[in-house]
Amino acid sequence: MRQRALAVLLGALLLLVAGCSQVPASTTPVVVGNAPDGPSGDQSNYYEIQPDGPVKGDSPDTIVRGYINALATSDPTYEVARQFMTTKASKEWQPGASTSLIDPAYSVQPSGKDGVVNFSASRSATVDSDGTYHAGAESMTDVYKLEKVAGQWRISNPPDGIVLTQSSFSNVFKVASLYFLDPSGTRVVPDLRYYPVNPKQRANTLIDGLLGGPSDSLAPGVRNEVSDPVKLRSGVLYNDSEIKVDLTGLSGKNGAQLKALSAQILWTLRDLNVKAVRITNDGQPIDVPGVAAVQSVSDWESYDPDAVPVDLSVFYVADGRVLNGQGAAVAGNAGTGALGVTSASLSVDGTEMAAVGTATGVPTLYVGPAGSDLVPVALPDTVSLTQPTWGAANDEVWMVRNGNTIVRVPTKGQPAIVTPGSLGDISSISSLRLSRDGTRVAMVATVPSGSRLFLATVVRSPDGVTITEPMMLSPTVEVTETAWSTARTLVVFGRGPVGTRDVPYSILIDDSSRTQLPAPVFTARPTAIVAAPNRSLVCAGDGIILKLTESTWVSLISGKVVSGKSPFYPG
Repeated sequence: MRQRALAVLLGALLLLVAGCSQVPASTTPVVVGNAPDGPSGDQSNYYEIQPDGPVKGDSPDTIVRGYINALATSDPTYEVARQFMTTKASKEWQPGASTSLIDPAYSVQPSGKDGVVNFSASRSATVDSDGTYHAGAESMTDVYKLEKVAGQWRISNPPDGIVLTQSSFSNVFKVASLYFLDPSGTRVVPDLRYYPVNPKQRANTLIDGLLGGPSDSLAPGVRNEVSDPVKLRSGVLYNDSEIKVDLTGLSGKNGAQLKALSAQILWTLRDLNVKAVRITNDGQPIDVPGVAAVQSVSDWESYDPDAVPVDLSVFYVADGRVLNGQGAAVAGNAGTGALGVTSASLSVDGTEMAAVGTATGVPTLYVGPAGSDLVPVALPDTVSLTQPTWGAANDEVWMVRNGNTIVRVPTKGQPAIVTPGSLGDISSISSLRLSRDGTRVAMVATVPSGSRLFLATVVRSPDGVTITEPMMLSPTVEVTETAWSTARTLVVFGRGPVGTRDVPYSILIDDSSRTQLPAPVFTARPTAIVAAPNRSLVCAGDGIILKLTESTWVSLISGKVVSGKSPFYPG
């Protein structure tokens, strides 16, 4: 494979898509690399990936190997890959059907039959045609049949979709966040997708993804104002000063709906680092109350899924009391020791507090305004309660009661059980964490293989609140505890199959990436890890509280050992 630098000047680009939201199949050459700072950003780091075509006299197995190598290309038409096929196969082949990520040690072997080649590989994940990533290790096999064309072997039955090694995938695809809406329509919710790296088509691809709707796993928990009958009227105009999104089908939307739609589009286009966007309907600027015709990202900061108080601080528990990050007891009975607090949490906006106390001899939930005396909530026959957790709604707190019952407790109202669609093999849940946008829930749960991390979507309807069947993330990692870092990212303490101690990891919510972080040194297994946007990681173990500063774990309070447990940020 040859790589050569491709200098690209991104000027005004208009891709005409008359009456259709699909990105055209044939475009100018594609480039790959990191996203530029803007439409006219420096393109010197971009490379065109141009694989080699077939060579005269190649054997069938060499043709198949060359074909697979040619799939690692930045060309969306796969012109070189098609050179390894018969004319008929080239016309019928659908490369966009899916992408399989395979181990680099794949096998291409002659079958013993003339013109038949066996392919086998270990597949770690697939990416659907809509860009949704699905982790899952399995074997894959294909039997390639080849025919002679003008005396040269060519593939006659290429399977739809493409296969890429992980390194090739990282070069050719880039993760993006499409943004949908929480049930209240006041926050955006990220939905991760992988699209081919192509700055010229990126804006069209992102808007087209919004029009296609949320992924199946997220769809039950979100709203989408960029949905049928909304369509792209023409291609997205992308130049130095602004992006223009020309839609049709908005005439029936009111001001609130246009606000929500605008927030979805502006947040999604943040991927391109462009700050000005003009949205039109049938060529005319849309009328969004209180917002100019040319919108900016700052117009929709209130929709931030990671919004937290400016003065966000960490808290922890020591000697049955809730203390702030400076070691001072909070106001109210949660800070006096009277409740015998074992764990606690604050609502995202910091106005409400929930605490689990054992002063009565059994675990008891206490809830109330932060800084005031908390009052007990009746949960009969309680044997255990997990640390409480809050989502975007500041009027309800969640926890797990007696190991397997998820309970939702309104600040005003009666507790209710959150019924999951199915818990599968889960026998008990040791930790539960709502995302700060309130649409997802992460949990540490026990299955036959051990303690694992799971993710589910929160589904709200007039009939009540449920969660979808939990999906296991990073199945080879035994997890001790988890927390939300951002709306896209979880942190966990865990150990791999050959690990001897727990280390922190950062995990994308679609399980497409897991990064090991610096590890603290404890004699026993760590008991907690907490995170918040733009804040230090904080953990507990050996009865002390530490924070991660740059790449070093230090005491939460400089100059002293901080004894405590159950740290928490709001949320």
